Amino acid sequence: MSFKILLLGDFQWNFNKGEYVARPTGISVLADIFASGLEKLGCEVTRHNLWTIYQTGSFDAVLAVSWWGDALNLVAIPQHYGFNKVFPMVITDGFIPESYAKILSNATKVLATSNYTKDIMIRAGIPKDKIDVILEAIDTELFKPEDSMILSLKEGMLTSNKKITIMWHFWHGGDLEIAEIIDPIVEQFDNVQFIGKIQYELTKEHIKEFKSKIKHLEKVKLIDLQVPYEKMSALYNACDIFLSLGGSIGGDLPILEAMACGKPVIALNRSSAKEFISPFENGMLVKIGKSESKIDIKAGIPIKEQYDYPDVEDLKER
Repeated sequence: MSFKILLLGDFQWNFNKGEYVARPTGISVLADIFASGLEKLGCEVTRHNLWTIYQTGSFDAVLAVSWWGDALNLVAIPQHYGFNKVFPMVITDGFIPESYAKILSNATKVLATSNYTKDIMIRAGIPKDKIDVILEAIDTELFKPEDSMILSLKEGMLTSNKKITIMWHFWHGGDLEIAEIIDPIVEQFDNVQFIGKIQYELTKEHIKEFKSKIKHLEKVKLIDLQVPYEKMSALYNACDIFLSLGGSIGGDLPILEAMACGKPVIALNRSSAKEFISPFENGMLVKIGKSESKIDIKAGIPIKEQYDYPDVEDLKER
């Protein structure tokens, strides 16, 4: 008899298939890949949405995938519905409030997506023996090298076109430091161009400040279109180097996606990036230049977090 698992994640109902399927987002796809891996191991997996009334039935375990702000849905609510063996896979961004850590501590086991995430959980008060590390995974059928990949974006075409293209996710962190290295690099190497993929809705002031630091704006493209998740591989394949300079991130799916497409990654020397990057083999790590504390409102809680930024001179050398 196969092991029956109820897997909770950011799934949406597909009326044609009559079942829950992954949304085109990283955390949803992560849950779906987790489910597929368990199915290959012979488990019987039932996918279900994390935030709706939970499916009743006989299951050997409940696995749930989301960030720490969904602790109630990851642990407390499944237990309320009578599920005793609950295993949440938790994404964290540098901090877990004590109240949420207490909820997660009630799980059978808490699954961390990196050793960096595990350390955060331990500092938050989750017992060390309650934590197991299962690294993030990506769909290598979707993210893979393509020699002649070209991405069509409305009226224009984005392609390397015999140029060295350096790409980063705008607003993941380090934008202004990237702005400071653009002019020196393009003045020394005429065949270099920079592509910034905007991740979130940015303020005009932030974009204006970024552009104000750059003289050669003709060497920079900011893509503000919503690129479907299944098309992101084309974006990675259109670049030659990928930058990941976020300073308060516990999940590094973009790094893995870029690497799966065969691209070297330059990342900030902190978080879980250090677990994936081997300097001079598949990328480079940049020294931290400055740090600052910010107050963010997360899950309705004001949280003081530390944000790290890359050292500009070291970034330029990389």
